Amino acid sequence: MGCTVLKITGSLLLLFITKIIAVSVFGDLIAFVTDNFYVFILLGLIPAFIAKVKEDNFYIWWIFGTWIPVLSIIAALLMDDSASRLARQKESSE
Repeated sequence: MGCTVLKITGSLLLLFITKIIAVSVFGDLIAFVTDNFYVFILLGLIPAFIAKVKEDNFYIWWIFGTWIPVLSIIAALLMDDSASRLARQKESSE
């Protein structure tokens, strides 16, 4: 238990120090991203869950959704599900 608390505290401290360095080097854009980091993480879950329902890789879509939220949601909605892809592949191979 104590080791886990130390790991979490160390990770948060490292994140805080990284934020301070990034803001001093890159300015307002990095401040915006780091201040809204959790919002981006949550927005990334939307296309990830859509992809999971369509039987695609959850983690890849979560990363994609975190970096480009609006585009990834649109892409996930337009994506074919695995069942229809497999059916088309079987039809084309026969």
